[in-house]
Amino acid sequence: MLYVGRRNPSLLLLFIFVAWVIAPFLGVLFADLVWKRGGAMLHGLILVLAAGSLAIYAWVAFGPPMAKPAAVFLVVPAASWLLIGAVAWFSR
Repeated sequence: MLYVGRRNPSLLLLFIFVAWVIAPFLGVLFADLVWKRGGAMLHGLILVLAAGSLAIYAWVAFGPPMAKPAAVFLVVPAASWLLIGAVAWFSR
């Protein structure tokens, strides 16, 4: 994300994007610390989120040029939160 947004002069916008992209990982870390019933399902989710996010963000940063790469950095964390919610719902 920092590589893709390197031409943006707004540090505030960059900080907001960084916080939005990191938020699902902090959420799943908090869930792992607090939620003892998740177990293997939660750990599997952590692996899926890490690998999936890394693959998508690497494709955006180093793949072919895109017209609006910022959209990916908005959609992936939102989808991650939906996935975290689904795992929480099904493992109760």
